[in-house]
Amino acid sequence: MFIDSLKNQKKYSLHTIEAYQFDLEEFSSYLISQNCMNFNDVDYIMMRSYLGYLYDRSLDASTISRKLSSLRSFYDYLCTVNVSDDNPVRLIHAPRYQRKNPDFLYVEELEQLFSNIETNSELGIRNRALVEILYASGLRASEVIELQLSQINFDDQLILVYGKGKKERYVPFHDICREWLLKYLTESRPILMESAKENHQYCFVNQRGNPLTTRGLRDILNRVSKTSGLVKHLHPHTLRHTFATHLLDNGAELRFVQELLGHESLSTTQIYTHISKERLKTVYKEAHPLEKVDEIKKSS
Repeated sequence: MFIDSLKNQKKYSLHTIEAYQFDLEEFSSYLISQNCMNFNDVDYIMMRSYLGYLYDRSLDASTISRKLSSLRSFYDYLCTVNVSDDNPVRLIHAPRYQRKNPDFLYVEELEQLFSNIETNSELGIRNRALVEILYASGLRASEVIELQLSQINFDDQLILVYGKGKKERYVPFHDICREWLLKYLTESRPILMESAKENHQYCFVNQRGNPLTTRGLRDILNRVSKTSGLVKHLHPHTLRHTFATHLLDNGAELRFVQELLGHESLSTTQIYTHISKERLKTVYKEAHPLEKVDEIKKSS
């Protein structure tokens, strides 16, 4: 029932729903180990005990916070449907943690990545189109693997994105991305789809013509990253972070970037301004004549 409500009412993504389900199953296993067979028998003291159990496993503060958030939502639901009278997680405080600045690629690293993607095969062309669209639009991993052909408007060069909670937004894409997307859709995808069991409309497919999965997406990025010789680990959010950082570095307004990323709160987008400021300081130190003089004095 609770999981169904996440899917049908709150319209959470499959990835988020799987995370909630994993957290609940893990909590249920813990309760069984403590001879507690009913969610309704859980009280504040037992929740404190579970929190201690999570700390003992040396989990990251962000992971513990997410697990508590899952349980808090679960008990809120039980209270809403009158299965429980109280939420035992309500007074449990999540651990404080410092949000890390997200990884991103500099322009030189991005050029290195693109120039080393093999494009002499159907899968190579798909990989290039995939990386292009991730950088051109800043889509989340879940958004790109769920992307349907009907969501891409080549005339206006816009993508209709269904984000978190199925909220709609439009994201433009540039000419180079359009070129590689069309090449993939006209030359590669039809060949890959010959092995498919069904004629689905998902944009990105694997070698068997089936819709690409999150794991498949990560594997592709790992492979193209290694081939390009990048030192940094490349994951889907790296390109999303790169998209946002480069826009801000080149003068885009914060609220514009917020809209493109599909962030609910402006504070979520503001983390990229810190990266942008660091980039400005780096360029300043490399370019300002007096900064160079100071470096010479320090070394002499």
